[in-house]
Amino acid sequence: MHDITSKESYRRQFEAIQHCFRIIGFTDKEVHSVYRILAGILNIGNIEFAAISSQHQTDKSEVPNVEALENAASVLCISPEELQEALTSHCVVTRGETIIRANTVDRAADVRDAMSKALYGRLFSWIVNRINTLLQPDKNICSAADGMNVGILDIFGFENFRRNSFEQLCINVANEQIQYYFNQHVFALEQMEYQNEGVDAAPVEYEDNRPLLDMFLQKPLGLLALLDEESRFPQATDQTLVDKFEDNLRCKYFWRPRGVELRFGIQHYAGKVSYDASGVLEKNRDTLPADVIVVLRTSENKLLQQLFSIPLTKTGNLAQTRARVTAASRSLPPHFSAGRAKVDTLEVIRHPEETTNMKRQTVASYFRYSLMDLLSKMVVGQPHFVRCIKPNDDREALKFSQERVLAQLRYTGILETVRIRQQGYSHRILFEEFVKRYYYLAFRAHQIPVASKESCVAILEKSRLDHWVLGKTKVFLKYYHVEQLNLLLREVLGRVIVLQACAKGWLGARRYKRVREKREKGATAIQSAWRGYDARRKFKKISNRRSESAVHIQAVL
Repeated sequence: MHDITSKESYRRQFEAIQHCFRIIGFTDKEVHSVYRILAGILNIGNIEFAAISSQHQTDKSEVPNVEALENAASVLCISPEELQEALTSHCVVTRGETIIRANTVDRAADVRDAMSKALYGRLFSWIVNRINTLLQPDKNICSAADGMNVGILDIFGFENFRRNSFEQLCINVANEQIQYYFNQHVFALEQMEYQNEGVDAAPVEYEDNRPLLDMFLQKPLGLLALLDEESRFPQATDQTLVDKFEDNLRCKYFWRPRGVELRFGIQHYAGKVSYDASGVLEKNRDTLPADVIVVLRTSENKLLQQLFSIPLTKTGNLAQTRARVTAASRSLPPHFSAGRAKVDTLEVIRHPEETTNMKRQTVASYFRYSLMDLLSKMVVGQPHFVRCIKPNDDREALKFSQERVLAQLRYTGILETVRIRQQGYSHRILFEEFVKRYYYLAFRAHQIPVASKESCVAILEKSRLDHWVLGKTKVFLKYYHVEQLNLLLREVLGRVIVLQACAKGWLGARRYKRVREKREKGATAIQSAWRGYDARRKFKKISNRRSESAVHIQAVL
């Protein structure tokens, strides 16, 4: 702990976070509440449980370390007794009667972990919603149409570790969905463009992972649907889950290793992955008991109350809150606005999709709706794909691990993308843009050719390119054509620059010669005038001296 608090880099990072909070518009009270909740999550992790035996029951649990419990309760501003009761017991309502049942040590630990996850997840969602609220443009100032925004999706890449569990399954399914969208956007739409332009091109062959996505997402026999179904049975186990997968998922993408009971394999687009089914059911049932929610709603921390009062959407996130913020507070940080911002964050917009039914929702269902929401946002936008490659696992500069990079290229589908790009026409340029860019290659500089198919043919033939195709409105080029055209254009422009340099040099020399001649004539005129003046001055002086001498002689005589 001393190393963490004394290290200068951590201090600078914390100050940077504080600065970002202030610039965006968070109040000091909100930031303090965020830190209290984060500290509460850390303290909850220190709570441990021990089994106790009584006369009537032997599977009860208690908290032996009261100090950790009190620290967590103090930071979260709740009663330690109520927190301990919510962790070590749960209420069951049967026929109008409320029965309190004790939790086992394992059950209490699960409740503790679920509480920590819920706190962190809802706090993260609240921060995102708060940032969106503070940064949204004021309609009185900005007249831009709604929906004009830029979204950045940054997710983990395809994962295949020594032990893969439910988390890796969700990440890999998300990557399958992104890869499907990538295929549709890049290759399927490209094929459609060939047809619309009347280009007779060979069909682009690519690995369509739609059947694999159907195996994951379809109902009622998809993998996630089967997982939700098995999660509803109290007596279900991880073994029955794997057996259900094997009985229903009869396709080439699913396989089960021999001799290993709690394992199953999936043939992803990036390769085979073996998953460990241990604990998958419990992770999918990761719901927060109502007793814990009731205790957290009694907190004196207003933000903590808000986190567990706002309903969740089908994606598992907090519903967007409506905050009334003045125009001054939108554009200025809080320390500049001098308290002019009046924000009511407790006014909640109720969407039809929102739900607070925690018992029916599972992690898989939240994940499925999140994928649907993500895809609906991506479809209506103009996507740009950025593939990040990790050079090594040691975080060392100037170190390139060939095996690690090659695996990532395969997992991200870049190798397949390169192969498909080589087969098809990766560059599709409108006639007008093509003629405007490359007309120097076939026409004179002062000529402005018409943006037509004939002009494009003249440029391409003059450039001596092959395997190009013309559509109705576009020129279809191979991946290497643009580089060749740019080299030719650079050569032509280089010649133009040489001619310009020669012409400018000649003009400069002629201009210098004229100036020099003019200067020489001016110098000659000045010299002539000065010599005439000097001669006249000398002559006048001699004439005056002669006159004086003559007068002096006459006077003597």
